Amino acid sequence: MPYSRSAYRIDFEARVEELLQEARAAQKLGASLRGVRDMTFQCAVFQTCAALETYIRLIVEGWVQKLKANNLGAKVPHPARARYFTKALAGSLEAYMSTGDEAKIFRALESKAALWDIMQGKAELPTYINGVYLHENTAYPSNKNLKRLFYRLGINNIHAEVSRILSRDAEGLIEGFQSVRTNIAHASPDDLTIGDVRRLLRDISDFVRAVDRVFYRHVMAHGGNVCWH
Repeated sequence: MPYSRSAYRIDFEARVEELLQEARAAQKLGASLRGVRDMTFQCAVFQTCAALETYIRLIVEGWVQKLKANNLGAKVPHPARARYFTKALAGSLEAYMSTGDEAKIFRALESKAALWDIMQGKAELPTYINGVYLHENTAYPSNKNLKRLFYRLGINNIHAEVSRILSRDAEGLIEGFQSVRTNIAHASPDDLTIGDVRRLLRDISDFVRAVDRVFYRHVMAHGGNVCWH
């Protein structure tokens, strides 16, 4: 099956186009409404960042949902299985390291018997398994979070994959966007032009375009056509 845009990429691109249209309209405002124009430009950057975070959350959650619905637990990559395992047992393991209470840790392990099925690749996934386990605390699109999240999913170096597709430095792209976002969050941000807004939104659109293709290949290897949405 040839690549087709995910529904989540389509939604993301539609949102970015809305933001660009609003920015173009704000550019036409007179000098007396410069503050409104500037706030519209800044909002476009913030909202694009939010749209990127939503896209990341949804591609992960959608994939896991399809794996569950089609009993494809055997297709879950090993790093994702390990993430579920460690997440479910983290509290119990920390308590054991602190207290040394073997009876308590044994009971905790017994209560999580379904985890062994996950680690062994059983087809049917437990009902409590979802994509949130995988993207928890990593969906905000910083370079550090992106590395952690996609490694959990079984993609060792997302930046290298994206850089190859875009023929440019993916880490630099994200860092450049986030530096502007951080700047405009301050009390006295630098001015943005309509050209800045176009460039920043185009950069993140390019990033999503590449991620979508990388994740498509990943889903084809770990679930197949039925898991692509």
